[in-house]
Amino acid sequence: MNREQFNAKCHLSRVKTLKAQIHVQMISLEELEAYINSISSMPATEKVTGGCDKAELYNKKLTEYLDRKDKFVKKIDKLNKEIKEIEGLVNSISDEKIKAILNLRYIGCLTWEDVGKEMNYTERQLRNMHLKGLTSISKLLF
Repeated sequence: MNREQFNAKCHLSRVKTLKAQIHVQMISLEELEAYINSISSMPATEKVTGGCDKAELYNKKLTEYLDRKDKFVKKIDKLNKEIKEIEGLVNSISDEKIKAILNLRYIGCLTWEDVGKEMNYTERQLRNMHLKGLTSISKLLF
């Protein structure tokens, strides 16, 4: 594997990292929503530390929540956009077999063993087509 192919592989491999980052952002968003729901379930007459009432606290936390939610959503959108760009690169390859292999491996995050089973190719065949695919991707990137 030459340097251009390696760089193309690194670029394609980002999808897995991006998907993990999206997952983390989604969990954080769910935790934030659960926190807001817990505040809204407090009794209306209950005072919290510092003497403010539930309505004041809820409004303050709701504003914070909406700001944070907006940041999470923007981050998720940005990450999804990066994934779509990588998918576009892969889908621009004209060879359908190579395109399918790269999609399964990098977009679908399958292991090489699973790609081989899915496509009914030997490891050697996969390796050769993979390198051709990386060469195609590197020409598009650089």
